[in-house]
Amino acid sequence: MRTVSILLLVSVLPSCADTHSIKRSDASAAIMLDPAGSAYVSMPMNGRYGQTLYADSGKITAVEVTRAFSPFLTITTQARYAQSKDEALEQARIEGYTYLVHPVIRHWEDRATEWSGLPDKISVEISVFDVATGELLDNARIDGKSK
Repeated sequence: MRTVSILLLVSVLPSCADTHSIKRSDASAAIMLDPAGSAYVSMPMNGRYGQTLYADSGKITAVEVTRAFSPFLTITTQARYAQSKDEALEQARIEGYTYLVHPVIRHWEDRATEWSGLPDKISVEISVFDVATGELLDNARIDGKSK
């Protein structure tokens, strides 16, 4: 078994993120992932800022979260469409996964930084659940912004 902190999930931030911070529900907790286990990564709803909906931001987030967990588990599968936590948990149970990784986009601003001078900003909350029990194993919020 490997101890994997959700801190490894900094990679979910877009490559344009120059600074980031991580806020954990319990800073001392670490997830004990079973390397023989599997994870179902749900796809969050697309991010929005004001009236602007950022198409594919949910898919981008799910891809990056899946990529972050893949080295630590035998199987890591990404959902094909956006789901609520309950829908994703049920799907993970039906398909026999060990863990549900459920990202939620809390804030998404994709700016034309080059000419506007305004930074891109993103905030993603990531929760990891035990599929068999539905128990929350870990939770963190990752905030990032570009220069």
